[in-house]
Amino acid sequence: MKNKHNFSRLKSAIFDAKSGGRAALLRKAVAPVTRQIDSVLSSKHKLRFDGLPKCVLICCPPRVGSTFIYQVLTRIIPCAYVANIHQLAPRLGSGLFPQNKAHTQRLSNFVSFYGHTRDLWDVNEGNNFLNYWFKDDIPLNIRHRFYETLFWLGASSDVPAIIKNVSVYERLSELHRAVPELLFIRIVRDPQTSIESSLRAYK
Repeated sequence: MKNKHNFSRLKSAIFDAKSGGRAALLRKAVAPVTRQIDSVLSSKHKLRFDGLPKCVLICCPPRVGSTFIYQVLTRIIPCAYVANIHQLAPRLGSGLFPQNKAHTQRLSNFVSFYGHTRDLWDVNEGNNFLNYWFKDDIPLNIRHRFYETLFWLGASSDVPAIIKNVSVYERLSELHRAVPELLFIRIVRDPQTSIESSLRAYK
């Protein structure tokens, strides 16, 4: 049954060109290669230690509307955020196609496919960043890697960062110990509505 469901979702993504399913599959396929290139090209870039930028992490379980909220916030607040371009080039992505970023932030279209969006500068869960933060369980190392990702995103003392990830939900205490300055925003939704949304997505 699970394999059947996964195949059904894969088929839906392949034929979904509007809301982001097909684009998400393409990014997942090419990201291992583009991230290697990104790592090599960015090897000479030095990290600037000028204080931890202000940062907010949106955390919640799935199917509560967090992607929509993330899209709205990043389009009305001047901020650094995790975009699809950072899935492909986490270190150098912020400097690529800035005109596309400006265009995306003016969009009124807030569609997504299970949290995946289409445009390069639309929001992204940033699971590759999450995996990078928790390469080990040492708080000082987690803090350093978290700081690195804020630098990659373009956050600074004048530009706060907004990050959203549903997979980090079970590791919030570890992240708080490593980065106590980090502010958390918890999104809640009526449980029945969330369950109904999950059932609709499953069907």
